[in-house]
Amino acid sequence: MAKYIMQEMPDMQGKGERIKYPRMLIERTVNLSSIADKIAENTTFAAGEVEAIVGMVAEEIGRAIADGNCLKIEGIGAFSAKLGLKQDVKREEKGAGKRNAQSIEICNVHFRPDKRLLNTANRYCDLQRANSNTYSKPNVDLERRLTLVQNFLKNNPFLTLKDYVSLTGVSLTTASVELRKFASQGLLAVEGQGTHRIYILP
Repeated sequence: MAKYIMQEMPDMQGKGERIKYPRMLIERTVNLSSIADKIAENTTFAAGEVEAIVGMVAEEIGRAIADGNCLKIEGIGAFSAKLGLKQDVKREEKGAGKRNAQSIEICNVHFRPDKRLLNTANRYCDLQRANSNTYSKPNVDLERRLTLVQNFLKNNPFLTLKDYVSLTGVSLTTASVELRKFASQGLLAVEGQGTHRIYILP
């Protein structure tokens, strides 16, 4: 059952009224493996096949929006690219030179959900008001780093602490804490001790 809170938002219209809006309380993150397992239970596809197909679809979405298209997938929604300047590139200013293509990149992807996706979500949604008024949000950066690790280990036999630092850019202390967390959650297996400790896929 999903939970929601009523969050007070700033008065954007300057009327002196603070209005409360409902907001979903995000308590966990569901990954592709979980969805693939559910699909596999009800079809003749194996979970690995589902993940592979989704991976290929994601690749083609990236290719389509990179070509300047708005990609619409019926029942899901529309995807289009948002451009921005690369890191450390200054904004274009009058009389200061123009930005060329090498200084610009796709920095985000706009997503507009299809009405059928919203209808499906509403059909399954069973809401209950949460006791807390605090909004929690999953650590997206940590999830991205876990994905980097999993992709790394698909092509390499093991991962070291220094590999993780190089891969993610975090400090040695943060790397050690996060790798231990992944291991305690069963997302990684550990071999060796001390400076000889390595991490592998479970």
